[in-house]
Amino acid sequence: MIECDGHVRKAHQPKRYQTMIHEIRIQNFKSIRNVTVEFTPVTVLIGRSGTGKSNFIEAIRYLRDLLGADWNGMGGGVAGMGSGVLSSVETIRPLPKTNAPTRFEIFFSVRSEKKKYRYLLDLGKTPVEGGIGEEKLCLGENVLFHQSVDANNQAIWKVEPRLVEVPAPGGVALGRMPSLSEVVVAYVALTEGIGCYSFPRSVMLDGAKSEAGQFGFQDAGSNYLQTMRKIVSNFQDSSARQRILSSLQRVIHGVSSVELNDLRQPQYAVVGHLFNRLTLELKLSQESEGFRRFFAHLLALNQQPSKLAMFFEHPEEGVHPSALSLLVDDFLAAPEDGRGQVILTTHSPELLDRFDADQIQVVEKEGFFTQIGELAMEQREALDNQLTEPGELLTVDPARLEDALESTVHSE
Repeated sequence: MIECDGHVRKAHQPKRYQTMIHEIRIQNFKSIRNVTVEFTPVTVLIGRSGTGKSNFIEAIRYLRDLLGADWNGMGGGVAGMGSGVLSSVETIRPLPKTNAPTRFEIFFSVRSEKKKYRYLLDLGKTPVEGGIGEEKLCLGENVLFHQSVDANNQAIWKVEPRLVEVPAPGGVALGRMPSLSEVVVAYVALTEGIGCYSFPRSVMLDGAKSEAGQFGFQDAGSNYLQTMRKIVSNFQDSSARQRILSSLQRVIHGVSSVELNDLRQPQYAVVGHLFNRLTLELKLSQESEGFRRFFAHLLALNQQPSKLAMFFEHPEEGVHPSALSLLVDDFLAAPEDGRGQVILTTHSPELLDRFDADQIQVVEKEGFFTQIGELAMEQREALDNQLTEPGELLTVDPARLEDALESTVHSE
C-alpha cells in the first residue's frame, strides 16, 4: 500500500525507474468491485478468459479519457459525458448494482519530480450535472488541491489550490489549473502519458479513422503515419528507427526498410524487402496481419515523446509464437531505456514463462467480481495447467498443449 506521501510499503522499485505508475486502486467499475494492483516496470496481468482483464484496462482508459474530456463543453459534470467519448456512468457500474461510488486512486512518479504523486477521483454515489464526489491531488505530503461535496451535495474546496483566482469547485479540476506546474505535470501524465493498446485485425490498413481526444500513438494505431513521421523527423536521434528495423529483421530477415512515401503529407508506408540485391517495395497495408500487429507494438514502444505507461491487451493475438518471444524482449527493454512502463494482459502460458514471479499479477473471478493478486510460487504450475486446458480460448503452442494432455493422461 502507498500512503499520501507516495511511500511504497511492499514492492521496492529501483531508482532508475523514475517515471512509472506504482499502484492503482479501482472500485465499482463493471466486474471490478475493489481491486488494488502494485506494478513493476514491466507487469503481466494473466488469467483465463472472462476473468476481467479487459475491464481493468477499460477502467484505465475510462479514467484517462474522463480527465482529458472537454468539461466546459459537456456541462462541467459527469452527467454530461454522453458525447461518444465516454460511456454513461450507469453503464460502468458493476452487476449486481451497487450504490457505492466508482472510484479511482493512482500513485505515480515522473522524472521531473523527486516525490510521488497520488491522484484520487470519486465519481460520487449519485453523479449529477456539474458535480463529482471527491477529487484530490497530492505530491509527497503536500496536498495540491482537494474538493468534495457537503451534506447538501454541493461542491466545496477542502484544500484550495494556491491560485489568486481559485476556480469554482465541481467537475474534474485536474486540467483547469495551467498556472500550477505540478498540477499540469500530473494532468499530462494521466492523459497524454497513458496508452491503452488493443490493435484490431485491421490495424494499419488504408482508411483508418483517427481517434478523437487521444495524444501520441492512438489506442487502435489509426494514426500510425503521424507516429512514424515523428520518429523519422527526430534528426538528432535515429535510435528509435534503428530499434524498430532491427526488431523487424529478427522476425523477417529480408526486411530492409520501413519508410513513409512522403514526409510532408504521408499517405502510406512502404516496406522494403531485399531479394538477391534487389528491393521489392510493398505497402504496409499489404503485409500480413501478424506483421502489422507486430509493427504496431514496436511503434507504441518507440513513439516520441514516450508514455508514462503503456497497457497492451493480449499482444499474443495474431502474432507468430517466435515473433511473440522477440516482442517480449522489446517489452522488457523499453523501461530500461526510459521509453515508458509496460503493462500486459494475457492468457498465454508462453508469456508466463518469460517473466519473473514478482512481475506477474494473477487475474481471477470470484462470483461476479474480478480479483487481482500477486503470483505465489506454488501457484505457477497450477496456473500454467489452467491456461493450457483444451477449452480455454488461447493461442497456444500445439506441442505444449500436447505435453499438457499427455501429462493428464499419464496421471489418470
